[in-house]
Amino acid sequence: MNTNRGRKRRTEHERDSIREFNALVREHSEDALQNILRLSKYADDENIRLKASTWIAEKLVGRNYSVANEEKLIEHNNELTVHLVSVGNQHTLTQKEEQDIWKAEQGLEFTKPDDMEEWETEDNDWGNDVYDAD
Repeated sequence: MNTNRGRKRRTEHERDSIREFNALVREHSEDALQNILRLSKYADDENIRLKASTWIAEKLVGRNYSVANEEKLIEHNNELTVHLVSVGNQHTLTQKEEQDIWKAEQGLEFTKPDDMEEWETEDNDWGNDVYDAD
């Protein structure tokens, strides 16, 4: 019969090591936090700034916190609006493109099957190898 329950007891050396580790964490945690704060404000790489800021926010309010959810300000209807901002050379819309955009916004059919020929490419079956279930 096995009477050993739970975790094995730590040796004195293990307990000392844990105490030393915890003391080092306490001693250096303020410096670590200052480094994360500095990175969130001044890192050259915006991804580093984002990660540092995200880490801080998650420590403050938790990973899944949302002000809107907490105050019941939003309802989830699973709709998503995406705003695209072009960068670089500016494209001037043709009259046909403007008409197609207006029709799309009105929920009207904006491309006739005859117009699809201009969209045909020599690699029209590109998705077959990706989505083939066989």
